[in-house]
Amino acid sequence: MRIKKPRTILFAAICLIHLVSSQAGVRIQERKTGEWQQFIWMPDEVRWKYLGTFLVYEANNTYRMKQVEQVRAADVTNSRGITAVRFSGSDWTFNSDWGTVGVGTFRLTKTGDGMYQGWSYLEGTPQYKNLWILVK
Repeated sequence: MRIKKPRTILFAAICLIHLVSSQAGVRIQERKTGEWQQFIWMPDEVRWKYLGTFLVYEANNTYRMKQVEQVRAADVTNSRGITAVRFSGSDWTFNSDWGTVGVGTFRLTKTGDGMYQGWSYLEGTPQYKNLWILVK
C-alpha cells in the first residue's frame, strides 16, 4: 500500500490522540504558547487541509504570533502578519494581514486540550472553518 498523503495520516493520528486523551480525562497540554498547526475544512474534498505552522509566544505580557511555515499554492492566501492575539476563557481571536485581500479575523473556541476550532472571517463574512492543533 502506498501512502499518498503523509500529513493527512499525521493529522488523523494527532486528532485521535487528542480525542482519546480528552475522553480519558488526561491533560496533554494546557498552555497556549508553542507551535500551532492550522487546517481548513475542504467540504468538496471532505478533509482537513494543512495550511501552515505558527508560533504563539508571550512578550511583555501580550500574546503574539508569527509564521513558522506556510503552504505556498495558488489557492492559498498567506498571512503577512498577525496582530491582536487574544485568549479569553475558551476563546482565541486574532487578525491576519492577507495583503490586497484584506484583514482576516479568526474566532476560535477551545474544543479539547491543545485544540481550537472556529472560522476565519473577511469583513464579517465567514471564509473557512478552521482547526488549530498545538503540536510543539
